[in-house]
Amino acid sequence: MDKILSLSICQMKTGKDKDENLKKAGKMIAAAALEGAEMVILPEVFNSPYQAELFPRYAESFPGPSTDFLAAAAHKHGLCVVGGTIIERDTQGKIYNSSFVFDERGELIGRHRKAHLFDINIPGRISFHESDTLAAGENITIVRYR
Repeated sequence: MDKILSLSICQMKTGKDKDENLKKAGKMIAAAALEGAEMVILPEVFNSPYQAELFPRYAESFPGPSTDFLAAAAHKHGLCVVGGTIIERDTQGKIYNSSFVFDERGELIGRHRKAHLFDINIPGRISFHESDTLAAGENITIVRYR
């Protein structure tokens, strides 16, 4: 018999205050847990504005404030948390758009660095280049949960 996994996918508007963004995410995780979710998935760059020029300012290492928050929330609510993505700075100073996954014990069970960066240039309309500030990940990531 197949096991059904109850999950919650969250969407949120972020602002420039990382602590406030984490508080919003925390409320969403708590609400999902009350509804019976076993896994909560947060949005891409849930802890800061999605602006390539701001990524270096919001980048943090692992472990760091946002991953500590994710681990604590997963443990507190006894569920798996997929941390959408955060802007991660590695030990060499490279910046990635990374997703961290924590199990119900608050243990890291996966990290994926976005491989296909979003670059677009439509003259007179929009120009956005993640590759101006982010490095591309190089691996496929498989996370086993339960």
